[in-house]
Amino acid sequence: MSPSSNTSSRSLIIILTVSGLVIFILGGIAGIIYQNQKAAGTTGLAGTQTNTPAKLVDNLKSKVISSIVLFGKVEKISGRTLNISNNGDAINVAISNDARFSLVDSSPKAAGPKTAGFENIKVGDTVNMSAKILDSNSFLGLSVVIYPAQKAALAPK
Repeated sequence: MSPSSNTSSRSLIIILTVSGLVIFILGGIAGIIYQNQKAAGTTGLAGTQTNTPAKLVDNLKSKVISSIVLFGKVEKISGRTLNISNNGDAINVAISNDARFSLVDSSPKAAGPKTAGFENIKVGDTVNMSAKILDSNSFLGLSVVIYPAQKAALAPK
């Protein structure tokens, strides 16, 4: 082996070793940065802020979100509050005095949903409603579509 090839082999080994150490150190730094961001709650899709449950509720109360949709079977009516359930979960929803109501009539002669009132809601009916989350973390129903119990099979799933 010639002295120049021996020197170039050592140089190559040194360069590869140093490169490996640099990559290892940079990987460690990237991991530390990632863990710090994760702990601070800042890693989400495309770098967006992730939400804690409390932050999510605050976001849903925002004036930017006009309403959310609630869907379920009426289990109980108390005053102007409905207890609705769906797939094992149940919630109470106060219905606004200004709420709009419509009743789905599935008879062949029906032209579409009919205007209705709170008094048309019965236990066993299925409802689909727009609601707002109040500062008290409770729901306020703003508009309600009623699917009477005997016709609830027509309700959207």
